[in-house]
Amino acid sequence: MKKLQFCGNEIVRLLQDHPDEGLKTGDCGVVWGVYDFEKPFYEASFYNQNGDFTDMMFTEKEVEEVLGIDGETFEEKLEQVRHFSQ
Repeated sequence: MKKLQFCGNEIVRLLQDHPDEGLKTGDCGVVWGVYDFEKPFYEASFYNQNGDFTDMMFTEKEVEEVLGIDGETFEEKLEQVRHFSQ
């Protein structure tokens, strides 16, 4: 079994635009889905610059970690995302 970069509840920042989802480089999200396939992929709720949340799947190369796991709930992490996205 390979080591996954994320295990859930991390805050990540997009490294590229995703216009179909209304997301731009720098938008932040909270990882909530982890899929251990040959090429791992993840899902997160991203807070876009319009103030809306959008769920999106991504690979490890599409994001950078902003904040790791520290015992906070998913809802608390979503509130922090607002701060990182502004």
